[in-house]
Amino acid sequence: MLVKEEFGVPDHLLRDRVAHGDSVLLSILIHISRQVNRAGSWTSGILSSLSKFNILNTLPELQHEFCTMWNEIHQGVTNQGSSRTPAKILRDILPLYVALHQDNSLDFILEQPSSYPQCNIAEHRSDPTTDAPDAISVPTQPSGSPDASPHNSTSGGGTAPPQAQELNITAGLPSPPGPSTNSEIGETPQAQPLSQFIPAHIQIAPQNVM
Repeated sequence: MLVKEEFGVPDHLLRDRVAHGDSVLLSILIHISRQVNRAGSWTSGILSSLSKFNILNTLPELQHEFCTMWNEIHQGVTNQGSSRTPAKILRDILPLYVALHQDNSLDFILEQPSSYPQCNIAEHRSDPTTDAPDAISVPTQPSGSPDASPHNSTSGGGTAPPQAQELNITAGLPSPPGPSTNSEIGETPQAQPLSQFIPAHIQIAPQNVM
């Protein structure tokens, strides 16, 4: 199975999340958002394109993990300001936050990430002392490797759930290569752009970079 090979996801985990609406897509979004935040490398349109699903149609524990991640990145906005990567991430995933919290008033402050609230609902936050539930490991793609081929939609009376067609998303951030010479030791590796790891079948609408 493509998803198992690319993401290292156990079969039982795939079965559980595929049976719960868009839970697999939310898991992937959470993982990639954290990777982007750590790398400090943001590309316009990627996270917003990956956010096109119904967050209310996901497992509660993943919704809680989303809010935990939101608060983690929100702290980066407080520390770094509205022009840096954390603010751009929150702006891209804001529609999911609005849908989950049923707060349409947030639509009117889209261009002001510094005014976005933290999630203060205790039931929405996972325990910070525990690991994220069943975290998905996004692998590094070798240079020049082909993108995963998209699945075609099932026609007629197929029984496969629609979200299963989205499971061939292969996106991630590579670990920076270690220094090969003494002259390279101590140099700061350059962050890799995310766009090269997003498969061709995901349409990314260009956005203005803050």
